[in-house]
Formats: sequence, C-alpha cells, structure tokens
Amino acid sequence: MKTENNSVKTLPQQMMKHMPRGLGLWRLFVNPRVFVVDGMNDGFYNTAMKNTWRKQMEEAAYRLKPVNVAALSDVSGDIHFLTGRKFWYQTLFCAYSMIQCSGANIRPVIYDDGSLEQQYVEAIRRVIPTAKFVLTEEIESRLEDYMPQSKFPYLRQYRSDFNVRKFTDIHASAPGWKLYLDSDMLFFREPEFLLKWFQSPQQPCYMMDVKYGYSYTDEIKLSLTGAPLPERLNAGLYGIKSEDVDWEKLEAWCKTLVEAEGHQFFLDQTLTAMMLAGKPSTALPQDEYVVWPSIEETKNPRAVMHHYVGPVRHLYFRYAWKHVARF
Repeated sequence: MKTENNSVKTLPQQMMKHMPRGLGLWRLFVNPRVFVVDGMNDGFYNTAMKNTWRKQMEEAAYRLKPVNVAALSDVSGDIHFLTGRKFWYQTLFCAYSMIQCSGANIRPVIYDDGSLEQQYVEAIRRVIPTAKFVLTEEIESRLEDYMPQSKFPYLRQYRSDFNVRKFTDIHASAPGWKLYLDSDMLFFREPEFLLKWFQSPQQPCYMMDVKYGYSYTDEIKLSLTGAPLPERLNAGLYGIKSEDVDWEKLEAWCKTLVEAEGHQFFLDQTLTAMMLAGKPSTALPQDEYVVWPSIEETKNPRAVMHHYVGPVRHLYFRYAWKHVARF
C-alpha cells in the first residue's frame, strides 16, 4: 500500500517534475499566491520568464572581459556591497559597469552575507582583480568586539534582516567614508557626482527614492530625532563616515520603534534617514540616478545609473544588464 501511494503523483506534481526550472511557471505550483501577486504587478509573461532571464545574466557574468587595471585613471575610491550566492553576479555587474563608465580606479569591497562561496569570489576576481573581500569570520569578529549582543540586542537581533546587515556589517568598527551600493544597480554614463565625492567627501550623500519610503509614524520618528528626516532617502546608495555612526543612539531608536510599532519592512532605510535628520547632506541628482526606470529608459539609457526595484525588476533581468555585457 505504501509503495502504491508513493508511486502515484498528482497532475501538478507530474508537471513540476518535467518542467524546466529556468521557466518561472514552476512557481505557480510551489507558491501560487506569490506567482499571482507577481504576475499582477509585473505581468504574467514577465513573471514566468524572470528566472530564465536571471540565469542568462548569471551565466553572462562569467564571460565579462577583465578590467584593464593599468588603463584606469588616478581617481580612486571604494564602493561597498553586501552579497552572496543569490546576488554575486549582480554585484559584479554593478561594480564592473561603474568602473567601465568612469575609467576610475574603483575598488569594490565585498562583504559576505554568509553564502559567498569561493567559486563566486574567484569569478569576481577574474573580472576585477582589485576586489577586496570581507568574509563572515572577520565580520562576526568585528561585531563581537564592537557591537556585542549584550549591549546591542535589538540591532543584533534584526541583523538577520538582510537590509539591516548591510548597515551594521559594513560600518561597525571600520573607520572612514564609505559609499554603499545595492547590487541591483547599473551604470551607463560617467558618474561625475560620485567621482567628485570620492576625491573630497564633505558630508553624507544619498540617492532619492521615487516616493516616501520610511516606516513608522512621523510622530515617533520626530520625537526621537528632533528634526525632520531627509526627503525620500533611498538606502540603496548612500555615503557616510562610519565613525560618525552613533550606535548607542541607533540601538535605542531601534528598540523604541520596534516596541512601539513592530518590526517593519523599511527599518534599515528609516534608521539611515533618522541618522541624517537635521544634518547637512546632499541628494544625488534624481534625473541622473534613477530609481524605477521606465521601459523606454531601460532600453535606451540616458541617465547615469538605474536602480531596479519593485515592479521594474523584470526590466533589469530582461534588458538592462545586456547593455553592460557589451562594454
């Protein structure tokens, strides 16, 4: 009887067994609700094909031609990423596109999210030999020394949220100005603003979002900061001086926010904006550093950089990276 039950498969199970995983339709059977929601947001064809396009991008990352380090200019700077198995090729495309468009000696400093295997480290180093890697063991050691669990229980607890890790892991204990970038960005023109910032950073900079992207009520945020937050800060790209981060204050803010209104999705972006509240900072030109580019802008980029979030992710995988692959 047991053998008979194990040998009989439902129609969806049989279809899943023979359906190529590169085709996103298999998600319809694994999690139909997510497939339908994504389909309503992105279009069902884009949802079904997104995984196929993503795999094409990952395969193309292995074929990028190495950067000619000797030909780069004297202008230099570090760009900081948090990445791992799911995002390494996106990180590579982002850093590669910035180097190729600027001609500057830009070094990606890549922080392990806990899944950055050696094969991905080698794949990135093949294309960008100057890349620096900060692996899990070093990150954990830094956090134990400078942000112990006993003193920072809330920041350490919510560090399990990838978005909070990109703040704590990069800025804890290591000094200096740091420009952080999300991996799902691509450069198409010389980033003059950022190159000037590298040479003489005077104050924090940040990219502007297309809409208000902070969690928690305005009343509680203002009661904690005593000053209004920067307008529509997007934490996908921002530059700050690590030693200026007041970790004790951030821990207290995190505790108050979570206890009062729960753990919300934009916790990291809200904390970043709160940290800059009432302080001099510079927003990047919104028409040059574009969040949510249109399909027309994606196909024929005119801006310096695109950030592919939310409902335009399928444009990133379908069209955008192919421009960079031709550099």
